[in-house]
Amino acid sequence: MQVIPLTIVFGILLVLVTVIAVVLGTWCFRYQHRLKAEREERASQESWLALGGEILVLVLDAQGRLKRSLGAQENFQPLTSGLSPGASVGKLLYATPTQQEEFRQALELIDAKKANPEVVFDLMDKELTHQQKHYQVRYRGPNHQGEIFILFRDVTTEAELAESEKKEFWRQKVLKTVMTQRSAFAVFASSVQDLFLRLSQLEDQGPSPGNEWTDFLRQLHTIKADARFFDFQATAEQCHQSESFLSDQLLLQETPDPSTFELELKKAYYGELKTVTDNLGEAWLHQADAVQIPRKPYLSLIGYIRRRYPLDKKLGQFLDFHRQVPLRSLFQKLPDQAKTLAQSLGKRVAPLEIQGGDFMVIPDRLEAFCQTFIHLLRNSLDHGIETVRERETLGKPLEGNLRLEIADTPRAIIFRFQDDGRGISYQRVVERARALGWLESAQPLDEQGLLGFLFREGFSTAPQTTEISGRGLGLAAVKTEIDKLQGSVRVLTRPGRGTTFEMILPWSLHES
Repeated sequence: MQVIPLTIVFGILLVLVTVIAVVLGTWCFRYQHRLKAEREERASQESWLALGGEILVLVLDAQGRLKRSLGAQENFQPLTSGLSPGASVGKLLYATPTQQEEFRQALELIDAKKANPEVVFDLMDKELTHQQKHYQVRYRGPNHQGEIFILFRDVTTEAELAESEKKEFWRQKVLKTVMTQRSAFAVFASSVQDLFLRLSQLEDQGPSPGNEWTDFLRQLHTIKADARFFDFQATAEQCHQSESFLSDQLLLQETPDPSTFELELKKAYYGELKTVTDNLGEAWLHQADAVQIPRKPYLSLIGYIRRRYPLDKKLGQFLDFHRQVPLRSLFQKLPDQAKTLAQSLGKRVAPLEIQGGDFMVIPDRLEAFCQTFIHLLRNSLDHGIETVRERETLGKPLEGNLRLEIADTPRAIIFRFQDDGRGISYQRVVERARALGWLESAQPLDEQGLLGFLFREGFSTAPQTTEISGRGLGLAAVKTEIDKLQGSVRVLTRPGRGTTFEMILPWSLHES
């Protein structure tokens, strides 16, 4: 019989003791960790419940079913009504079956330890509105039993206060803008009334030619820009939705039905206009559109006098003299529009500079043309002026520069609208024109011929449509007004240096 050496016996015993020690140590560590987790869980629950009726805690299993609830449920009756153990809490949190299923799957991933709970919880909704009550929602867990805790706090009072403060801030901002831009707001209000009148005419005459709706679409596009400037948010949004509807209908060569958007558009505008009239009064609004008497009766009076006394040139000159305003005053809101629009796009620009235009003009024929400069502004800020990071990389001043020059010559008024942005890409213009079937591959065109595409209805080099640009309507609206005044336009652009729109209108427009 072979005897096992004592050293081997001691070695085996040492290994066994070590294994037992490791097993016991691991078990003790896990037990202590479990006790610690349970203590933290109890402490956390006690801290939640210490808030009394302010907190409701729903305890869920790994499939998102309710196991139990903690807290004063009587204070959360609208939320917990009909919610019993075993019910799906996902149906309470989310409206659609797809969202409810995604919620259930997310909890299963947590239970299977395939996803970090904190990451999953961070992606879930943090607020819930239920039957006009607002709740803050937070998520905790899972505990050692795999349970998930959802905490609800009633923040209805705080939400209503925040909404009230938001509305008050908006009210003050709107009133400040319309009061400092009184005459511009009067033009805007008058333009909206003209828009509604045109819409009623289109509705009454039944099926209308597409070009009439295209003209209306241009008018609507300009109104949207002005609404955004005066912070008529609901009006601008309804204009945008109406634009989308009309564009789709015209693209399909269908006759639009005004009733599909007319009511909502008027509701939005008159609702926001009421804020102005409630605070400043109806009289203020009417006085803003007046010389010494309301503007339209005054113009009717002038028309009558001209017809009644056509040979009295001195009388006509006298009337015209008292209607004149400095041409630059027709652009008084443009610098503020530039600032507001640049902020919405996250870009930095120096204050827009207006040079010249101090001579007097009769504004009637030029107002519509001057209003279209908002489209040149939007075009420059959205497509031309680079972001701060891009300008820094290119070695340009961090603030973009915009300038409007107005010159009075013996035969014409010359407008130059300039930016120092990236310029216009001829290649993108060519590619877009070919994509639209407007340019044959071998068709020769000079630079001005190519840039002429920018003013055609529906042409845009923007990759996608936004509220700011992309529909191909803005520059077309500018060209339409220039044509009405028998003027001309050309575009000068240099890659990386900027773009200039030069518009020339006949001298007779401001001749007395």
